[in-house]
Amino acid sequence: MYTIQQVANQLNIPVTKLRFYAKEGIFPYIKRDSANTRLFDDAYLEWVHFAVMLRKTGMTLKQVKQYEQLAMAGDETISKRYTIVSEQKIKVLAQIDELHDALALLNLKMDRYDKILKGELTDQWNPQTK
Repeated sequence: MYTIQQVANQLNIPVTKLRFYAKEGIFPYIKRDSANTRLFDDAYLEWVHFAVMLRKTGMTLKQVKQYEQLAMAGDETISKRYTIVSEQKIKVLAQIDELHDALALLNLKMDRYDKILKGELTDQWNPQTK
């Protein structure tokens, strides 16, 4: 069993974020010890990791909660969960494409600035040089 601090350390996220998710109902079946400390077993740790990853992909807390409710409803919801995950994958791939484009532009700017710093080019965007 893992405490919330141990889970936060393993997933490299703040404890406050996990507590917020718990308060919002993302971890509805979390066990507690006699001191009321949240305890996560290996299976629940896997769910927490997945929920955190879903959030990182841009899924709202409400959507994560809906996914969790479907998962708890059993195998008859697998096709619905598959659809949710595959739609989220499409969104993530689009985000990756956008980030690749942004990275390419940043690299172009850095190359240009390197040349300006080396005196190979002038800064044509500087109004004082015109």
